[in-house]
Amino acid sequence: MCLELMTVSMTNTQAVELARAYLGSGASTFYSYYSKHFSTFKSGDWCACFVSCILSMAGATAPGFPGLYCPTLRNAGVNAGKAVSIGNSRAGDIVFFNWDGNRNADHVGMLESVSSNGTITTIDGNVSNRVGRRTRKWSEVMTIIRPTYKGGESYMNMVKALQEFLQSKGYYKGCYIDGDFGKYTIIALQQYLAHLGYYNRRIDGDFGEFSRKAYLAALKSGKF
Repeated sequence: MCLELMTVSMTNTQAVELARAYLGSGASTFYSYYSKHFSTFKSGDWCACFVSCILSMAGATAPGFPGLYCPTLRNAGVNAGKAVSIGNSRAGDIVFFNWDGNRNADHVGMLESVSSNGTITTIDGNVSNRVGRRTRKWSEVMTIIRPTYKGGESYMNMVKALQEFLQSKGYYKGCYIDGDFGKYTIIALQQYLAHLGYYNRRIDGDFGEFSRKAYLAALKSGKF
């Protein structure tokens, strides 16, 4: 039974959950994914690389993506009529920032939330060389682009299958089979991976770089 969670179509909120799962991860994960699926990328600023990878893993599309140059990606979205206002934005939108006042986008991240206090929160690559969460002022936002998210049900069914599998192994106890790849599911998965000998980190419910590598290693070995 293959339970690969990274290659199914997701909704916008599920894509944000996926981005959150990589908080704290370094650049190598995304260099590797981008090089494998698109073109070689070894080093440098990787904010656009991160967003490109998350969109691809989520089965989503956006004009210009995958790509590595923020100005080109931002212009492609605008020219395709995919720009939305802050007031109409939602989780999973792509946010381009500009800090020097010129016409070129300086940075890009995935929208997590918009606050009424004049701030916007995104999940970004290349934040102190890690995937990080940042809250910035609306005035720093240059453009918000709306990707096309294609699904959700297949992702939920995959997570339900994972939950049922973990439950059958004595993990994920006393929890609903709900298709939510949340903290309880991740804790059960980490516990099972630790039992198999693939995961030797803290059981914390954070599906970060080490959890993902352990999970993929177990998949390849046929343990799922």
